[in-house]
Amino acid sequence: MREGSTEMTNMTLSSDPPPLTFGAAEGDLVRQSYSEAGTILEYGSGGSTFMGAQMEGKRILSVESDSAYMDYVRTQIDAHGQKSECIIKHVDIGPTKEWGHPVDNRRQAFFGEY
Repeated sequence: MREGSTEMTNMTLSSDPPPLTFGAAEGDLVRQSYSEAGTILEYGSGGSTFMGAQMEGKRILSVESDSAYMDYVRTQIDAHGQKSECIIKHVDIGPTKEWGHPVDNRRQAFFGEY
């Protein structure tokens, strides 16, 4: 569940924490699910990663395909403190476009690592 924006390597990153980009009902469901979970695995980092890191007693592992966006999310978590363990792992699947999708299949052999 990726909540980033488009191709972060070509954008200026905000100094604000990443927001949840879900609709209201979906956001409520994610908040409830995260509050009940002990371990959270995400495919794509963003607002939910930040939100989970602010909750106590969680273990978050987020896999991210855009290294610049990963750095932005990590910087925001570090700047605002975290109450739970949060690991964000970059997997290089090649250049990405919107929502961390690969631009092409040049690094298809690495898609499975993601």
